Amino acid sequence: MPSGCTCPVDGAYYCARCQALLARASIAGPAFAKAPTMAQDQRSPGRASPEDREAEERFLARVRSLAKANGWLCYHTHRSDRSEAGFPDLVCTNGARILIAELKSATGKLTKEQAWWIELLRHTGTVDVRVWKPKDWPAIQDYFTQAQEARRDD
Repeated sequence: MPSGCTCPVDGAYYCARCQALLARASIAGPAFAKAPTMAQDQRSPGRASPEDREAEERFLARVRSLAKANGWLCYHTHRSDRSEAGFPDLVCTNGARILIAELKSATGKLTKEQAWWIELLRHTGTVDVRVWKPKDWPAIQDYFTQAQEARRDD
């Protein structure tokens, strides 16, 4: 949960701090409810160039390979055209932690649906949610190797 969050544990409502975070992201609950229901709808022509999509696919493959090499199980929906719009690219676990990551090319930007999913998942305070670009590679390497070292110490 964000610092200063006073939302109730049952999630009945958002505290003023969390409401402000959502408002700052220009995302409102009712607008999300009316959002497209299929991921294919979010990939309208002109959103991402073929080069960006290819770069993101290569980046995803590198991240998955690194995670698996360090003992994490990874899930990625390969055909998201029949899934909820905006759900993050990757869900990983090493048995002690859960990581949910949205991966973007160097020029990629979050859609409103992606930003909404990420904000709500972060708000739970129970999963680690990241948005990574290729420039974050050193931090990604640290994330998976430190998690592996922590498991060895258990």
